[in-house]
Amino acid sequence: MEITIVSVASTLIFKALEKSGEKLGEVLLEKIGELRNLVREKFKSKGVEGILMQAEKNPTEANKQMFQTVLEMQVSQDEIFANDLRALVDELKSNSQVNQIFLKDVDVLGSAEIGDVRQITTSGSSVNQEAATNLKLGGNLKIGNVKQQN
Repeated sequence: MEITIVSVASTLIFKALEKSGEKLGEVLLEKIGELRNLVREKFKSKGVEGILMQAEKNPTEANKQMFQTVLEMQVSQDEIFANDLRALVDELKSNSQVNQIFLKDVDVLGSAEIGDVRQITTSGSSVNQEAATNLKLGGNLKIGNVKQQN
C-alpha cells in the first residue's frame, strides 16, 4: 500500500515538472504544490533535501529512483507523514482535470462533413471542453449536432 502512495506521489511531482509550462487546473496545480512542499519539508527535516533537489533539477531515471527510495523509507518510518501524503494523493486523484477537445487547429481546404459529436464527462473534476477552435476554412465545413456535457 505504501509503495503505491509513493509511486503516485513521485509520478505526480515529476509530471508536474514536465508540464509546468502547460495549462494545469489551478486546484490541481495548488495540490501538487502542497504535495511537493510536504515532501520537501520532510526531506529537509531528515537532511536529505538534496536528493529531492537533484531529482527535480535533473530527473534522470537514477535520480527519480533514488528520490522514490528515500520517499519510501520516510513513509515507512513516519505514519503521520504517510497519512498526510496519502490524503494529498487521494485529493489529487479526485481533482484531476479532464480536457476534451474536438476540432482544434484544423485547416479545411475543400469540403468536409462531420456527423454528430458528443463530449460527455461524468467526472466531478475540473473539465475543459473545446469544440471547433482555431479553424481555417478555405471551403465548406458541415458539422452535425455537437453536444458537450459535464
